[in-house]
Amino acid sequence: MQEQDGKVNYRAYQVFGRSEDRQAYTFHLFDSFGANPASPAHGSWKDNVLNLEQDSYTASYLLPLS
Repeated sequence: MQEQDGKVNYRAYQVFGRSEDRQAYTFHLFDSFGANPASPAHGSWKDNVLNLEQDSYTASYLLPLS
């Protein structure tokens, strides 16, 4: 969420899931501008890093596990 002059002008939602068909984790991004990718990113864990790839980008997320 982003605010400007006390009003919300942008929202984004990130949804993590699991695709059993592809045996991969999924990442979906939805924002209030409608600039959402046509398909989710897919990836897998290595140690405590989730590596995701999507047609338009590649990202790695470090998610500490305890």
